[in-house]
Amino acid sequence: SCNSVESTMSSISPPFGPSERRAASAIVGLVLLFGMVMVGAGLILMASMSATDQVQQQNELDNAELSLQEASVRLQTLSYQDDDDVASFDLAGRNSDDVRIEPNGNLTFRLNGHRSCTATMEVSSIVYRNDKGQSVAYQAGGVWRADGNGVSIVSPPDLTYQTDQIDNRTVRSLDFPVVNVQGDLN
Repeated sequence: SCNSVESTMSSISPPFGPSERRAASAIVGLVLLFGMVMVGAGLILMASMSATDQVQQQNELDNAELSLQEASVRLQTLSYQDDDDVASFDLAGRNSDDVRIEPNGNLTFRLNGHRSCTATMEVSSIVYRNDKGQSVAYQAGGVWRADGNGVSIVSPPDLTYQTDQIDNRTVRSLDFPVVNVQGDLN
C-alpha cells in the first residue's frame, strides 16, 4: 500500500524537468528587470522635467528683475527731465501676456504727522507675473519681488533725506522723485 502512494505522487509531477523551469523564471526575471528599468527611467525623466521647469521659471523671473532694474534707471533719469519726455526699454523678450501696467498703489506723504499736511498720489506698476504666481514689479522708483512668502525689495526707490543748516536753523528736506507709469506695453 505504501508503493501505490509513491507511484501516484510521481505521476503528479509536471511533464518538464528542472532545467525547463529555470528557463521560464529567467524570462520572467528579464521582463521584471526591463519593467523596473523603464519605471526608473520614467521617474528620472519626470523629476528632471520638473527641475528644468523650476530652473526656467527662476531664470525668467531673474531676467524680468534685471529688465525692470534697467527700466528703473531709465525712468529715474526721466523724472529729472521735462514732462513731455518719453522713455522706452526692452523687457528682455517677455511674453506680453506676462507683463502689465497695473494701477495698484498709493503714496501718502504726511508732514510732521499732521493730517492737514497730507498728500496722496496714485501710482501704477509694471508687473511681470509667472505661471507660479511669483512676480517682479517696478513701482514708485523701486523694484519689488513677491512670492508666496511676502514681498522683498530688489532695488530701493531713490529717496534722499538731508539736513542742512541755513541761518543757524536746521532745515530738513526730502527728495523723492516718483515716476508714475502709464500707457501700453507693446
